[in-house]
Amino acid sequence: MPDKRPEQQATTTRTGTRRKKTGSGGGEPHVTASMGTLDDGKLKRLYSAVLHCRMLSERARRLRGPSGPAEPDDYSPGREAIFAGALAHLAEGDCICSSHRDLICHYAGQTPLKTIFRRLRTRKPAAGPEEFSRAVIMPTLLSESSAPIAMGTGMALDFKARKPSFVTMAFSSDEMYGQPPWHEALRFSALHKLPIVHIFHSASKARPSADAKDLESAALNYGMPPIIVDAGDAVAIYRVTFEAIRRAREGHGPALIVCIRTHLDGVAFMEDYLRKKNLWSDDWRKGVERKFRAEMDRAVKRTPERD
Repeated sequence: MPDKRPEQQATTTRTGTRRKKTGSGGGEPHVTASMGTLDDGKLKRLYSAVLHCRMLSERARRLRGPSGPAEPDDYSPGREAIFAGALAHLAEGDCICSSHRDLICHYAGQTPLKTIFRRLRTRKPAAGPEEFSRAVIMPTLLSESSAPIAMGTGMALDFKARKPSFVTMAFSSDEMYGQPPWHEALRFSALHKLPIVHIFHSASKARPSADAKDLESAALNYGMPPIIVDAGDAVAIYRVTFEAIRRAREGHGPALIVCIRTHLDGVAFMEDYLRKKNLWSDDWRKGVERKFRAEMDRAVKRTPERD
């Protein structure tokens, strides 16, 4: 059957100026083992990032309303931990590849809130990747759902030739698994040991097209390590992504991180985790919510109404 979803535009962005550099004095990123540890401050920042993504998702659904485009999975709960955990280790100059409709991913990747809400309030197709970041490098428009991973592979090949310490994060979901370009991108990136981390996530628990065993077998067949993780466990995603990015920066090639949707809620999981670490306070959460809600309100006021 033909795909009746809205046309997808792949967006490839370089992380912008809001992203802190992992090294000192600029240049290529420098990785140390301590970056992969989660101290108390990092745990609270990770929770805040997950909560921000949830709040933004809820605000986006309200702004879209019942008359908005049929894009239910773009703002549905369940992927906040993936984006918050996976994108925490990127450095300035790294690359993120995803669908242009994946606004929560773009926010976690440092796209400003005013840009996110401009897209939501105007309900216009993106004019190009420049809509999503102040540091876009590839304004190519593709309609295939496999475009993000194909573009990510191309960027990783470029990084390998010119800047081997930079990495690409390529996000893909169920609709891409059955397509030959998805498999070819994995095979090619493993064959050439490209600095890319592939992150696969199910768009919905109700209708996955591939299970963990299928994805694990595909990765092993192409010669890259598969890592299976719960999509609601931001701590686990943070840790395995750090290791995958470290390997890629050091020239050891790609990895496939498979985020399986389960009953685990990303926000609730992080709250329980912080309680067990004696880092939780209801007043602290209220403060995080209040501050981010104010940031969203300011961003909405600065964006135009729908035409």
